[in-house]
Amino acid sequence: MTMDKAFSAQAKQQLEEEQAKLKEQLGKIATKDPKVAGDYDAKFPQYTDTTETESGDFDDSAHEVQDYADAIGVENTLELRLQKVEQALGRIESGSYGVCSNCKAEQSKERLEADFAADTCPDCAGA
Repeated sequence: MTMDKAFSAQAKQQLEEEQAKLKEQLGKIATKDPKVAGDYDAKFPQYTDTTETESGDFDDSAHEVQDYADAIGVENTLELRLQKVEQALGRIESGSYGVCSNCKAEQSKERLEADFAADTCPDCAGA
């Protein structure tokens, strides 16, 4: 039994909406890496005036470094989720959506509704 067209259309719509939100969030904290498809690089915040002398505000510099470190973690999480969403959209297009990528069992609609980008069944996911 394959996914019915109505459910696949609903999943596609949800995934496309999530894809747009993820790209928007990534755009706020990162830039696309032109050399690597699907890769983003966190932006380094600039709180201090680079024309200041070396006696610039060390608190601002510390905040820049901390915020950059935080942005890297967020960027990685968003990037990985975007990758999963785009893979799910690819499975919809190829007609393999709803099939566990590991054991090839059909996933339940409930599983997919919980996470439209899920690519494994609960058993293979360890749930």
